[in-house]
Amino acid sequence: MNYQAAQDIWRAAGLHVLPANDATGANRLPLIDSNWVVLAQEPAAGTKVETDSTITRQ
Repeated sequence: MNYQAAQDIWRAAGLHVLPANDATGANRLPLIDSNWVVLAQEPAAGTKVETDSTITRQ
């Protein structure tokens, strides 16, 4: 899933979205979120969390 679509889902669920982590280690920042792909997230997809929870991802 691209990063923009993931952010839209997380925000619609009332979750906090932190800046992305560059999985390559190059510390790049996404300029166009839809050009980036979510590789992993914590907690895992499908995990039930409270509204206002924070999601971390790569």
